[in-house]
Amino acid sequence: MIEKVRAYIKEQNMLSDGDKVVVGVSGGADSMCLLSCLMELRKDYGLELFVVHVNHGIRGEEARADAEYVKAFCEENELSVRIIEADIKGLAQKEGLSEEEAGRKVRYEEFEKECKIHGCGKIAIAHNENDNAETVLFHLFRGSGIRGISGIKPTRGMIIRPLLTCLRSEIEAYLEEKSIPFRTDATNLTEDYSRNKIRRRVLPYVKEEINAKAVEHITSLASEMTQIDAFLNHYVKEQYGHIVTKIENGYSISLNEFGLLDQIIKQRLIQKVLEDLAGGLKNIERKHILDIISLENKQVGKQIMLPYHIFVKRGYTTFDVCILNKMEETCADEMLCEIPGSIYIESLGMRLALSIENYKKTMRIPQNGYTKWFDYDKIRNAIVVRTRRTGDFLQINQSGGRKSLKSVMIDKKIPKEQRDKLCLLTAGDHVLWMIGDRGTEGFFVSDETKRILVARLCSAGEK
Repeated sequence: MIEKVRAYIKEQNMLSDGDKVVVGVSGGADSMCLLSCLMELRKDYGLELFVVHVNHGIRGEEARADAEYVKAFCEENELSVRIIEADIKGLAQKEGLSEEEAGRKVRYEEFEKECKIHGCGKIAIAHNENDNAETVLFHLFRGSGIRGISGIKPTRGMIIRPLLTCLRSEIEAYLEEKSIPFRTDATNLTEDYSRNKIRRRVLPYVKEEINAKAVEHITSLASEMTQIDAFLNHYVKEQYGHIVTKIENGYSISLNEFGLLDQIIKQRLIQKVLEDLAGGLKNIERKHILDIISLENKQVGKQIMLPYHIFVKRGYTTFDVCILNKMEETCADEMLCEIPGSIYIESLGMRLALSIENYKKTMRIPQNGYTKWFDYDKIRNAIVVRTRRTGDFLQINQSGGRKSLKSVMIDKKIPKEQRDKLCLLTAGDHVLWMIGDRGTEGFFVSDETKRILVARLCSAGEK
């Protein structure tokens, strides 16, 4: 197998003479194989290796034993090693991440720190061909486009993945041949995570019942998709320069030229604008991109709100795609909301605090008049605090029934002279909440909800 790895490293130009390489080592089969292969290749390239192991603080004594094994192996082989203790659960709760996301964040931060300490230019990660196939299926099942099903890239910046064309069975056979023990993470044997279900149930079934070489065929498709992705990116980059203009807080897209593009190029161009604006595409889904494209056929002034506080407005000849860095007053009685953030409502002498939280089915929905929860990912328009205007409505039941705000006010016997002063939390014409009173059923929290918008009325001194 070492010859296969050596050839792949050369083909992808992963290493150069004299490279200093940080190696992420968990103690599992993949990372121990990676470390062993790089040790064998040290003479070829004159490599210096620096091992980093991160204990996530989740598996107790088992995780400490993993760390001790990695430390002992490195000391026995005279390798530099640094063991990191991290509170992944605490970080996940603090930053609203899954434990998988938090773990990945910490690992890569520590790898980069090690690079700075030793002047390393490469970070070696132990992803293999099975991991790649699992990633392709994971993105496919979630509704990803070409980029998602292109799979894991051999290199990205300083990151290199020398084992990416090696099957897990080849890795285990190599370790057995070399008599190198490895640790088994018990969480990989459960089906608590989607990737584990793909690994333990989907791929074994496909290999046994449909095609024994399913993994290789999936990764072959991913390789072809990578080439297609690169071609599309090159073409979009050319069009981007003609169609997109930088403006304050965002970008402006020329509608006339945009309208001439093929649909796939439109999607790619919007995707690039959003990526440039937000610094990434996490939580940006295909439906968000299609929502923006749909503004082509909407009236001037139509607006939508996306994750990362991205605000899109349809102008006369452009889309303006901006990021809301602060609350902006659009008129005396209308304020655009920053999320998270808060707004002081002078007429109430109170503050409206807005935040986003990850939703769990065990959470209890508040039943008081001062706090409302909404399914954040269903809201498409900018969220605004304002007074009423023509066309405002509430959804009055979960089957989609609507009632005009005026009718609701009449039903609630709100005096006519007070109706124009009532503060509303709105998304377009849809009234989310008559603040301090009833809310809409249009964005109700359900078992499918992933994130909630929490709107809470509090005293002026609170945030």
